[in-house]
Parts: sequence; C-alpha cells; structure tokens
Amino acid sequence: MEMNFESLKKEILSQLPIKNTDSSIPGFYAMDDATALGKNRVDAASALVFKNILFYLGLIFRYPTEQIYSEIETRLDTFTDFFVDYGGAAPQLPPIEELQSEYIRLFVNNQGFVPAMPYASCYQSEGLLMSDQFYRLRQIMVKSGFMVNETVKELEDHIAILLEFCAGLLNQLASGQASSGKSSGACVAALMEVSYLYIEPMMDAFCDRIHAYAYDDFYKIAGKTLKSLMQDADTIYDQLLGFRIHSINELQG
Repeated sequence: MEMNFESLKKEILSQLPIKNTDSSIPGFYAMDDATALGKNRVDAASALVFKNILFYLGLIFRYPTEQIYSEIETRLDTFTDFFVDYGGAAPQLPPIEELQSEYIRLFVNNQGFVPAMPYASCYQSEGLLMSDQFYRLRQIMVKSGFMVNETVKELEDHIAILLEFCAGLLNQLASGQASSGKSSGACVAALMEVSYLYIEPMMDAFCDRIHAYAYDDFYKIAGKTLKSLMQDADTIYDQLLGFRIHSINELQG
C-alpha cells in the first residue's frame, strides 16, 4: 500500500497548525536550540504530515494517563482516514480504565510475561535490553540534540520514544532547522538509522503479538497501522527526501 500524501496533506494540514504545538503534552524529549539551515531538498509539507502521524502513533503507544488519553481522543478524528487506509478500520477509543488495563496487559506485565515487548533491543540480534545497539541508539539521540525528559521512566528504545524522536527529526527537517548546528544530512541519517535499524526490525513480531493478545480492537488496529506504515517507509522517504535509501551505509559513510 502506498501512502497518498496529497490526500493526507489536505486532511491533516487543514486541522493541525503548521508550527509544532505538541508542547501541550510533556514530551519524552527536549530539543536543543535549533540553528537555521540553508535550502535543502526536503518536501516540508510531506515531512510535516509524517511528523504529525508519527507523533500521534507515539501518543497511542504511551501509557494512557488522563492527559495522554484526552489528546488521543481529541485528535482521533483527524487521523480517521489514515487508520482506514493503513489499518483497515477506524479505531474506537475504549473508556480510559479499559485502555489502561489493556496497555498494562500487553506492554508491561501479563501474568508473568509481556506479550508485546515495546523495546527495540528485544528484537535486535542480541535480543537483550541495554544491548550494544541500545547504547548506539542513545548516542544517536544525544548527537541529534535530544535527551530524555527526567520524568520519563521508559528506556530510549521504547516504541513510543522512537516514534516521537523520529517525529522531532521530521519537525526539524520540515522547518529547515537542525539541532546543535548539525547539518540536514546528519538529521536525515539519524532518521533513517532509527527507522530502518530500530523500528522496522521489531514491526512483524511486535505488531503480530499485539494482534494475537489484545482484547480490544484499538491496539490491534494501531499495531496493524504502524506495521503497514513502516512497510511503506521506502516510498514515504522517497517522497520526503527525493531519493530512495538502498543501504544504511549510504548515510553512515
């Protein structure tokens, strides 16, 4: 399935402001002061659309406190067509108590095991938390000017944090800015590395386990949507950046 950015732009950009207004939600990350860049090849409108999509999916995979739940509920109608296209249906938000119970049962603890571990390290070759890949991820985030909010208890490779981090990078690219004076190329490299080496490898097992163990359709649809979205990553980034990534080494070289 290919992402129809033109229709999504009309739907999402008409309902969300151009500027980043996500500060109403205490984010996982604080971004360093940005330094303006020269012109780049980034499709800013598409980057903004994808940024809002990833940020919203990140909200969904955070523990639904009252504030998070309220934000999910408020924005859900904006992304209805997106969920239908990628997840096959528009998710119906259950009451907050039910969603909290479902979140804990799926992603935290379910009678001694975690059905869908939300940490990318668990799906890497070592299969362990705090692996070498984890410390590499932490290095990427630090170099990109992001740091974990001190109130956040999750590790950096939690799926919600990864999605918000990528959303932050897209926001930088959309606005023509990069943290700490870094080039747009470094920002793109961080985005590609996290997308392809951390998020994409966990998609099959993580999302399939959500579908297998979830009682409610909300997380089932969210998981299917995220998996389908990442399957479209080549096409999406091709439109965002004007080139197709064949190997992560192209960006690390």
